[in-house]
Amino acid sequence: MGEVDLDYAASLLGVSREEARAAMGESIYQVPSPDETFQTRAEYLSGNVREKLEIAQAAALTVERFAPNVQALTEAIPEPLRMDEVEPASALSGSTQAPHQEFVREILSDPYATVFNAAGSTWGRQSQPPHPRGHEQLGHPADARLGHPQAGSRTEARTGH
Repeated sequence: MGEVDLDYAASLLGVSREEARAAMGESIYQVPSPDETFQTRAEYLSGNVREKLEIAQAAALTVERFAPNVQALTEAIPEPLRMDEVEPASALSGSTQAPHQEFVREILSDPYATVFNAAGSTWGRQSQPPHPRGHEQLGHPADARLGHPQAGSRTEARTGH
């Protein structure tokens, strides 16, 4: 998918392979590799563009025709996300208990804590003694809370006061 058959394109156009390549300009890119593979612009400039850029930069050191690849890949690299733009993706409803239980035990420093799905995106925790509060439904302002008003969109952990 996304691979260009330059010989076939040339035959359709009734031109040489080199003329077909020149006519396609930057709509296709040669992939730096031992074989002469070409990809569409959309395919080549998607996926792991940082890895592709490293390969293209190394190839461009010895083969000048890869310089446009370096330029296009450099422009295709997305801006890094800031910390406030990163949210863990976790669909709480229907998820397995184990990761949530491990998380709750860690944030509450309670090796006895177990979690259960009370309803929808509402999760609860239960602790065997010696935990002084025993069984609690998360969601009360005084309790640790899991979930988010938009069920399944992200996971939050905080202690209400």
